Amino acid sequence: MKSNATVYLLAVLLCGIGIRSANGDTTYNYIGSHFTTVTGSPPAGITSAFITASFTFASPLAPNLSEASLTPLSWSMSDQLDIINSTDLPASITLSAFSTGSTGKIIGTTIFSVSEILGNRELDMETFTPGGDAVRYSLISGPGAGLIYQASTTQTGVFTLTPEPRTIALGLLGGLVLILGIRRSHGTAP
Repeated sequence: MKSNATVYLLAVLLCGIGIRSANGDTTYNYIGSHFTTVTGSPPAGITSAFITASFTFASPLAPNLSEASLTPLSWSMSDQLDIINSTDLPASITLSAFSTGSTGKIIGTTIFSVSEILGNRELDMETFTPGGDAVRYSLISGPGAGLIYQASTTQTGVFTLTPEPRTIALGLLGGLVLILGIRRSHGTAP
């Protein structure tokens, strides 16, 4: 009987750790629409490109945020031709006007942009939801300084949430231990 109590206690602890981990790192992903307007001298394939982004926070976003400015633990943003992420220095990111509904899901207006200086070139990616996405690649100094190309769309992208894998794994492990404990206590151990 003592071993059954130990099994149940282990199951409850693992399930509790899984629930506790639900408040751990949370990644929000964004997938934009294909660019529809292009100006300047873009690289081949830009019209089939679109912005993708991911932002990881220490915990899920709070419910009912209203146009909040946020600071992620890590991030990346790509236009399918270039990628900028939080390990690229001196890349910078601005996350502003983030709003969430009653469950913490991102809704309404969101604005995020990244910028990276690559020698004498600058790459900027911006998203305004609703409103669309834009990418600008510019020569910021030297002969011919100015906009090289800009691509944009007025279509709004979609945010999705990636649950932290350890949350699911620990919850499943706790459930499995609980089932095995019940089977064992009823004499039907595998």
